[in-house]
Amino acid sequence: MEKVIEISNLSFGYGERLILEDMSFSVEKGDFVGVIGPNGSGKSTLLKLLLRQIKPIKGEIKLLGQNIEKFNQWNKIGYVAQKASSFNTSFPATVEEVVSANLFPQIGLFKRIKSKHRELVYKALETVGMEDYKDRLIGNLSGGQQQRVFIARVLVSEPELIFLDEPTVGIDSESEGALYCLLGRLNQERGITIVMVSHDIGAVTVHANKIACMGNKGLVMNENTEEFAKNSLREIYGHDVNLHAHKHCCTNCWKKGAI
Repeated sequence: MEKVIEISNLSFGYGERLILEDMSFSVEKGDFVGVIGPNGSGKSTLLKLLLRQIKPIKGEIKLLGQNIEKFNQWNKIGYVAQKASSFNTSFPATVEEVVSANLFPQIGLFKRIKSKHRELVYKALETVGMEDYKDRLIGNLSGGQQQRVFIARVLVSEPELIFLDEPTVGIDSESEGALYCLLGRLNQERGITIVMVSHDIGAVTVHANKIACMGNKGLVMNENTEEFAKNSLREIYGHDVNLHAHKHCCTNCWKKGAI
């Protein structure tokens, strides 16, 4: 199976304090990986390393088969931040404008958007069920609707790999469930590889096919099985973790901006 992420002997720290030490793992094309772990275990740090926002002390990172230091296919990589930090929702931009902004590297800043680009925007909005909201101001939408727009903004560049950092923070439980189902559809129907950092252990064990448990400066990843989840969670959190989640994806949850 083709590997889209390869990490070898990766270490990172601040000053003399190591956060990650000699970490090695890989992610295969088509995986849905849920990254979990206690606060301070390095989940956000790992994402920053994968997005080349910070550099490791040692080790190697490959994305889509290319060393990250030479990687130049960022249009194939999508990133969805926590809702609270991903966009200034008071900015007077419409949904269509927010999604179109991710095409500026292709179109050019201050140039008119062409019909072929507009079609990509409408297709992305339709995928997340927000096509009827294209003329709405982003700040007038609910938290769940805003996060769908941010996912559409990523989809417009047709990525092969999407990173998400706590995508359900600040949205209600109904929106949360529908959002996880949308991500599952993107993974299963479009073959998009997803790496999602989350504190929602129950949802991760339901929707992801692999679980990456972070702790003790390292990462353990394996197939998502009930036995692996319970044993690994007990080791990392220091106690048994009860998993309460139900995979319920209604057929209309991703249509017409339902969340």
